[in-house]
Amino acid sequence: MSEISHTKRSAFFIASLMACTQVLAPPQLAHASADRRASSEDQEIARTTFQSYLQRHKNVRLDTVRSEISSTATALIVRFASSETCRSGFCTTALLIYSKESESWEVAFERHVKDLRIIKKPGPAGLYFLKADDVVWEWSGGPAYYPVISSLGEPFSTLKNRAPNRISERFSEILHSGEWLKYHPYSGKSVYKISASKVPANPATSIWFAYAYAPGECGDTGCPSALFQDTADGPTALWLGASDGEGATAAEAASGGWRDILVTTRQGYKGLKYGGGRYKESYTSYQSSYTPSP
Repeated sequence: MSEISHTKRSAFFIASLMACTQVLAPPQLAHASADRRASSEDQEIARTTFQSYLQRHKNVRLDTVRSEISSTATALIVRFASSETCRSGFCTTALLIYSKESESWEVAFERHVKDLRIIKKPGPAGLYFLKADDVVWEWSGGPAYYPVISSLGEPFSTLKNRAPNRISERFSEILHSGEWLKYHPYSGKSVYKISASKVPANPATSIWFAYAYAPGECGDTGCPSALFQDTADGPTALWLGASDGEGATAAEAASGGWRDILVTTRQGYKGLKYGGGRYKESYTSYQSSYTPSP
């Protein structure tokens, strides 16, 4: 298992990797001159790939190291070290993989992490798993690593579960309402297939996660999705957004007995927190208005 433990000093960062993985000490890198050439090349790759990012953050020190990402492939790991790009020990970190098709290095993983590990076990498409802090990520063929839902908490999936009539009817009303059509004007004639799963968000009440699919209604963030609470007046929407129809409830409940709900999208996952009678998007595993790039 490889490990990146983010520290304040580049030398300690690289030494730690050498001790854990020995990726910087194969025979061809035995001489200091070869080490310098490899380091210089990796730095140039990182500066070229993240040119616009580095233009915005001019005082960043780049820590780079290569590590096996499969039995036949190598990844370049880049850590952006500065007071701007690190928060409470979590630093912007990226993993690049060389694409033979495009003949270039492409970003396969990028987020703020304190600890990143490469688990030397092939995933569904051959590349090793990653463990970023407490979340496991897998490569399913690209274009980027995707979180393993079971590592986020108690997983759920709506994709094969037909929604109860009351949930389906309420969600359909919302999807054809004037408020929804104001932002989605082409949805008025869409016929949705609505699925839903009950999620253990709070043991004191009944919460459903619903997912609506229709051709042309899904984008990079997924398809229309909602959280509903069963009430005496019928299902009440606690959140509206988009997802891939899957996610997990956090292992531990927050105040009031409500658990965070982590919803997957094609970009990664976003965290929903309960407050004020509703769930609100509060954080993401990717750059967003809730999780800005520092």
